Amino acid sequence: MKFYFNSTQSQWSRIKIKYKNNCILLKCIVKVTTNSFNLQSIKPHYEERIREVINLSELGYSNKEISEIFNKKGYQKWVSNTPFNRFDIGMIKQKHKKRLLKQFQTIEIGKWEIDEWS
Repeated sequence: MKFYFNSTQSQWSRIKIKYKNNCILLKCIVKVTTNSFNLQSIKPHYEERIREVINLSELGYSNKEISEIFNKKGYQKWVSNTPFNRFDIGMIKQKHKKRLLKQFQTIEIGKWEIDEWS
């Protein structure tokens, strides 16, 4: 017995299951509640620096101390290639908080309905 699934991108809440000459259509309503539909992708090496800033901040380091640590390690800003200052670290933390608020809040999946035809 072999089944295979087929769904279209525009109707991603519908799934067709085909077996021999029979076809079953499963459909449901998916409700997504979020603050924003725009998810930004961040490059992995940027994410590492952001995590490092957050970890140092949680350990109790101030923005000025974090910038001094970054400058001692030889890190530079992504765009201008200049040393970090306390305002740059503050902006990294602020933007990180905003990104967290833009993540999905709730996803509700309704009841599945089955339509059969051959």
